[in-house]
Amino acid sequence: MNNIDEDDVFRLDFKVISHHQTRDNMLKQSMIANPKLYQTKFVNNKVVVPSSLVVSWYHDNLNHPGIQRTFETINMHFTCKGLRRIVESHVSSCAISAKQKRSNKQYGLIPPSGAVYKPWECVHIGLFGPWSFECSDGKPRQIQAVFIIDSCLRWI
Repeated sequence: MNNIDEDDVFRLDFKVISHHQTRDNMLKQSMIANPKLYQTKFVNNKVVVPSSLVVSWYHDNLNHPGIQRTFETINMHFTCKGLRRIVESHVSSCAISAKQKRSNKQYGLIPPSGAVYKPWECVHIGLFGPWSFECSDGKPRQIQAVFIIDSCLRWI
C-alpha cells in the first residue's frame, strides 16, 4: 500500500481508512473492550476512523479553523474515541492557527488632556518649509507654510 503523504489529496477510500484503522492503537483497544459496537466499524451512522487520518487533513484544508468548526466538520461523517479532545489538542498546538488567531486584546483610551485652557487661550504656532517641487507643467515651485493649533480644541 502506498504511504499517504500529508500533501496528497485526501481520498475517501475504504482501503485507506481500513489501513489506518489497523494501525490505530486507541481504536484497537476500543474494539477489544466493546467488540459489538465496532463490528461494522460504524457508530451512529458515522465511519470510525483513526484521528491520524482526518484531524490534521481537515484542519489544514479548511484553512485552520478553530476547534469548534474543525470538530463539527469531522463529526458530521466520522467519529473516533476522544475526537473532541484530539481536535482541541491538534488545533491548540498548530503554529499557523496561533499566528492567525484574532487578538481579543483591548487597548486603552487616549488619556484626557491635562490642559485646562479655554478655546484659543493657548495656541501653538509653527513654520515649515521651504518645500520645493515641480508642477505638472514642469515649472519648479517653492512653498512655505504656517500652522496654528488650538490646545483646547485641537483644531489646526
